[in-house]
Amino acid sequence: MTTTIAAPPFTGQDINVAARAVRRLIDVLLAEAGTSFFPFATLNVIDVSGPSVELTALTKRLGTGLDVDESTVLAWLRQLESFGLIRQSRPDGEQRVLVELTAEGVAEQRRLSSIGGQATAQLQSGFSAEELATTRRVLTTMSERAAVLVRPSDA
Repeated sequence: MTTTIAAPPFTGQDINVAARAVRRLIDVLLAEAGTSFFPFATLNVIDVSGPSVELTALTKRLGTGLDVDESTVLAWLRQLESFGLIRQSRPDGEQRVLVELTAEGVAEQRRLSSIGGQATAQLQSGFSAEELATTRRVLTTMSERAAVLVRPSDA
């Protein structure tokens, strides 16, 4: 007698396949726009965190989110600064360094966000607001559970 094991209706592999497909699409659209994912992500993080963000926090967030080391992030930030998209400053009498978008950086962030927004709209067309809200809730819950499972125990 053969036993058939039903596949789960939804797995981490499904999430990974979707994430990779969306990332490939974004990479292609950004390349067509003359840029890459790092400037797109960096400008968005600064914009959302703004008007400025501490360099240490920005470096950590980008390094963790993009799975790269600190020196790589710092090199990328120097490049964005050389393009005139960001600037670093040190408030009077403080040791911390702040990073903010320049006027050119704001314009570039808006341009790149519109590209991402158009792609998102196309990908989500045909789904109801309720379906999208449920998807977000499920993915958020799964991410939270996974984070708990990988934390070292306190024992």
